[in-house]
Amino acid sequence: MYLTLNRLESEINGYVLIECPPCRRMVNIDGKNYYLSFPKMLFRINYIISKSKKFTYDFSRNFFYDGEFIYNVPLYNINISGLVCLGNKNILSAESVEDLITKYLNTYWKCEFSSEDDYCVSWDSYSGLDMKSFKKWQEKTRADSNWIPSASDLVKSNYSSIFFKKTIR
Repeated sequence: MYLTLNRLESEINGYVLIECPPCRRMVNIDGKNYYLSFPKMLFRINYIISKSKKFTYDFSRNFFYDGEFIYNVPLYNINISGLVCLGNKNILSAESVEDLITKYLNTYWKCEFSSEDDYCVSWDSYSGLDMKSFKKWQEKTRADSNWIPSASDLVKSNYSSIFFKKTIR
């Protein structure tokens, strides 16, 4: 994980931009575990600073990233503007930004990606591609230990990458 930016927007809020290298993870999707390969990912985590100087998670955005373009993440709970739904029970708070990042990433990877709500639009954008089928995505991951989804496997986001270009290295 690379913290590429920690920016205070005011005395009471800010955000961090995190770049995570490609990885393979077991993720829970609608109650089933899938072993999936992920390309480089960008997370923008917005936080609020309380009067007691605690950092509290506000909201986040998540995209795949190839160094030039951002791509939709084909998981449930993420919409096409990259907004991530962690569920109401996941109120994260920490003494430092670094601790908040750790808590967020742990919560993100442990959460169940569920098709129950309307946050499936990012996943819907993958119509006709193997990445839309978690079973096919897992098969590709297991078949080739070096396979990482690339631009030909992904759907470019319509969300403005300017949002990230100003802040990534």
